[in-house]
Amino acid sequence: MTMWQRAIGVAMVGVIPVMGWAETFAERLLEAYQAVETVSCELRKDIRTPEGRGRRLSRIYYQFPDRLHVDNAAPLKRRILADGETLSSYIEGDPKGFRRPIDRLEEDWLISLRNVPGSPMEHLFKLRGVPEEVLEPTDRHPRRLGYAAPTVYVVLELDEMGRIEVISFYPTPAMLTKRAEYRYSGFVEAGEGIWLATRHDATLWTEGGRVEETTRISNLAVNEPIAASLFIKEPFFKGIDFTDDLAEIYGR
Repeated sequence: MTMWQRAIGVAMVGVIPVMGWAETFAERLLEAYQAVETVSCELRKDIRTPEGRGRRLSRIYYQFPDRLHVDNAAPLKRRILADGETLSSYIEGDPKGFRRPIDRLEEDWLISLRNVPGSPMEHLFKLRGVPEEVLEPTDRHPRRLGYAAPTVYVVLELDEMGRIEVISFYPTPAMLTKRAEYRYSGFVEAGEGIWLATRHDATLWTEGGRVEETTRISNLAVNEPIAASLFIKEPFFKGIDFTDDLAEIYGR
């Protein structure tokens, strides 16, 4: 279970299809992001928790559909590579790597795989099939939309250009206690009406205390060619054994 799931308390169900019908704003935006064919960028995520601070450094290559190459340099050296059919992941020092066909991946893996870097898709995926309601606007956000998922109420706040600036999570539609907030800025237009944010600021209120994350994206290139060799797994995992059972790597 991811930190997002622990903090928000969302039960993840169903599957994340590549294509589908769209009725709500969240669903239409998900489909619009499929016009982004490739993204390459560098990512720096700074994390602040009651236990201390950390930093994640990554180089990311994304290609629609279902091709992804993530090279994490810190804090752990880890490589994730999806070639359109299988996903492979290996952390330096582990006894084995993890590999599984994409059509058998669990929900959180699929969300990570299909999230366009710089987009809010990781949250929008969880709103597929969830009814939408229009909320009172504010001076800053002329359009606000609410989604009552089974265990969480999600609010999208859009600026005057229709870009999602804030996503907030509450236990109920009463919106009395905020569980998490994600703010997006430094927008780059990736296509007509399609925006990627080069800065994401997240605050999560967990049982263990307040967690803050700041993600900065640099050297962003959109819809530019990416070398096909980056999505061929064999050269990047020489001498590594793989399993599709995480218990074989980390125990039960």
